[in-house]
Amino acid sequence: MDVKLALGPENLSPALVRKVVRRGGKVSFQEASEDLKEDVGIDVNAKQVQRVTERIGAEWQAARDQQVELFKQGKLPRLHGQAPQVATVMSDGGRVMTRAAEQPPGVHGPQWKEPKFGCCLTLEKNRRHWAVIK
Repeated sequence: MDVKLALGPENLSPALVRKVVRRGGKVSFQEASEDLKEDVGIDVNAKQVQRVTERIGAEWQAARDQQVELFKQGKLPRLHGQAPQVATVMSDGGRVMTRAAEQPPGVHGPQWKEPKFGCCLTLEKNRRHWAVIK
């Protein structure tokens, strides 16, 4: 039955996993749990929100790391058949308060970090202006 319903290891549907991860990645796990109960009407406790969010986050991190390795080796498949006419790179930074990893619930060892963000776009000429293409 789990296979037919495509339930993951937490016995949650793929749609519910997306909702859990979306909320669990934005607010505290407790708040995400409360939001799910209020907005979706499904009771997912804070620990389960944490487990699901961290599991999916680790999967995304592994996929990213694999793509970085393929890029370093020159084996990352191209997304475009030919080079775009124009490409642009935007970058920004911010400040975020973090806490020590592998600690019990609560805030331990808080400190400020400065993450860097980047966005790469390809553009193509469309008569009078440049438009973003996917």
